[in-house]
Amino acid sequence: MFSVIDTLLAEGESGRLFKKLVLEEQIAQGVYCWNGDPGDRLSNLFSIYITNNQNADQKKVESLVQGELDRLKTELITSEVLFKIKNQILGEYLRALDDNGKLADVLSLYQLLYGDWRELLRGYEELNTVTPEDVRRVAKKYFVPENRTIAELNPPTKETKGIGN
Repeated sequence: MFSVIDTLLAEGESGRLFKKLVLEEQIAQGVYCWNGDPGDRLSNLFSIYITNNQNADQKKVESLVQGELDRLKTELITSEVLFKIKNQILGEYLRALDDNGKLADVLSLYQLLYGDWRELLRGYEELNTVTPEDVRRVAKKYFVPENRTIAELNPPTKETKGIGN
């Protein structure tokens, strides 16, 4: 489910956050989303990482990101958009298996993590069952203020260089 959301938000130039922050507002250089930290066996974090342009207004960036997350809670994505996202994910999935070495790595990883290499196939089957309503339901459940942590990383200033080394 979260792979659908991260693809919708940040995959390529059609990602909603990429379009909004990089192309339209021109306040960021890159937008990245992922789900999987700290690992596949534990509850995961959904992360959004943005590389702001120099002198970008951090509060504006946060507001625009929150606006897109709120949009997921209120507007259903279209069936056409969901179909495109599923095809993107499937393409990435198949490219990850395009040679014997990669296939062996992925099969052994799934066997180790889930006790059954066939779980790899179930993930694709589950992806096919995702609906626009599922995306909205998950966004409403997880993208709430009490689940949010915001970290702003800045280069050291002259005053802070050398502190904490």
